[in-house]
Amino acid sequence: MKIAFNILPVITDYEQVHLLVEAGSYGISFAWFTKDPYNMRGIAVYNLTDKVLPEGIAAAIEKVLQASPVFNKVHASVTICYDFKESLLVPEVHYNTSTAEAMLNLVHASDVEINVKAEAVRGLAVFNVYAVHKKIEAVLSRQFPAATIHHSTSLQLEKTYSGGKSIHCIFFHNSIKVFMFNEQALQFVQQFNYDTPVDATYHLLNCCEQYDFKPAAITLVLSGMVDEKSKLYTELYRYFINIEFEKTGSGIELHDRIRFYPSHFFSHLTVLASCVS
Repeated sequence: MKIAFNILPVITDYEQVHLLVEAGSYGISFAWFTKDPYNMRGIAVYNLTDKVLPEGIAAAIEKVLQASPVFNKVHASVTICYDFKESLLVPEVHYNTSTAEAMLNLVHASDVEINVKAEAVRGLAVFNVYAVHKKIEAVLSRQFPAATIHHSTSLQLEKTYSGGKSIHCIFFHNSIKVFMFNEQALQFVQQFNYDTPVDATYHLLNCCEQYDFKPAAITLVLSGMVDEKSKLYTELYRYFINIEFEKTGSGIELHDRIRFYPSHFFSHLTVLASCVS
């Protein structure tokens, strides 16, 4: 994996520092924070450099975990969020534990070496059914045996919404995660791989066409690896003229080394951390 950001925290023995881990097809991220006051102390992001199978992702994650002693520190709590695209939102009235895996397989042709999990999305009458490859889960479970487990989408939906028609996007170096809303009603959540800015824009325009959204009339909220000087932003602005960057949120303090970067680079991680804090 390639290090994208490596803002490691300095943790003293008496501090109650919490750790958030997010693993997805892009790679893996870590966020260290304290509570009361809420303070983001460190962030590390590692990106996969090649398209690899889940076994390769597991091996790459294990190598990252072995590379720094900070991952062996005793944390006040650890939360692992999986963010692989094999995820399905099922209305509560249609959810059944005995058929959840079959429903997931109808949408995503999942690998046989997976564990299927499900959790209720707080605030919505919806269950999130998702898959995690066994080898990836085994690596993280060995390192953080007492961790609480979630899917990123389940937590992000607690905070990600706005009035009117809007699309919230989290950009990674190789994929985009899209949340689509119509007057605060969730339309869908989906992940797309992309290689070029044109690819990413095509996916968003296609989403708009499917749901009869007019690109020039909606709000596009961006977070992750995109900024106003990038080719990606320029391409998006050709079609979406109402573009905003996601804000960190009130009551969240960022360490000076994190504030050096645009806050929306990490806002998707601060959202996750705020949901488990």
